[in-house]
Amino acid sequence: MKKPEKRQHPRIAFLGTASISMEKNTVDVSITNMSMGGLHFHCNGVFDLGGEVCMHVKGAYRGKQFEEMVSGRIVTVYRSRGENSYGLQFALALDSERQPFLVRSLQGRKKRGVLSFLRDSFTHSW
Repeated sequence: MKKPEKRQHPRIAFLGTASISMEKNTVDVSITNMSMGGLHFHCNGVFDLGGEVCMHVKGAYRGKQFEEMVSGRIVTVYRSRGENSYGLQFALALDSERQPFLVRSLQGRKKRGVLSFLRDSFTHSW
């Protein structure tokens, strides 16, 4: 039986890169989907469920390069030998004043939802 969708905002396929600055180093991540309320990313770094991170998302929208910051809490974790996957719930939903390119990029994509293989992983709602 499928679990009911708890998300307030639908996830949309979004391929991008970002970096998370930590105390002594930076971890590069790949983003595979995003919504106005969070995103899903993959990396070799290890983050704990409930951990808070700030992420600098890099990309291009209509030929313009951008880098915008989002912050939030890790709400899903899937660890494997080669790469780890995480769900990040934003502290504040994306906003056209704080993240104009991300908002425009999401609004300009097809609104077809993305299914999550993380739904049955370690999850916690905050």
